[in-house]
Amino acid sequence: MQGRNGSGMIYIRRSKTMDSNTIEIGIGNTEKDIELDLVDNYLFVSGCDLMKCTYCFKRTGSILYKDRYFCTEECRLKTVKYQEGLERNTKRYLTGVFVPLLLLIPGFVFIDYMFVFMFLMLFIMGTVLIVYPFTTTQTIDMMGVKKSMRFARLCGYGMILMGIMFSVVLYWLTWIR
Repeated sequence: MQGRNGSGMIYIRRSKTMDSNTIEIGIGNTEKDIELDLVDNYLFVSGCDLMKCTYCFKRTGSILYKDRYFCTEECRLKTVKYQEGLERNTKRYLTGVFVPLLLLIPGFVFIDYMFVFMFLMLFIMGTVLIVYPFTTTQTIDMMGVKKSMRFARLCGYGMILMGIMFSVVLYWLTWIR
């Protein structure tokens, strides 16, 4: 069978091997076949990248929902809940990340107290990342929703620790001279 633009169509056929549980899927005009093995009710794919669950990032993908793959209905519901929280709290997240940058203005005016403003800025931004662990779609595609939320929270804790360290160092530098 040929596609509309002359490209090959997808075909499915039994493998040439003796194993009756193996089928081959490929595109008509290519040399490379994708082999699927059905073993203990699990589908193993060789010859291509496996679909991974959007939430937990396990190698699976039996449930397709809005161009995303999920291993269980629970993972799909957790991802939907994450997306609803993202839509509902985007303005709070952006406000909590960008407004603390305004604390640098009085920090430069009152340079002797810069350590206080630096601590407040990093503390607020870190707290926002812990409360709203939102990441980009590229991060989610790279590590899944679950790990990207952990990564965002870890960055939030890191920002709080950096705020403490910077404020201690700036305090020391300010009052030592």
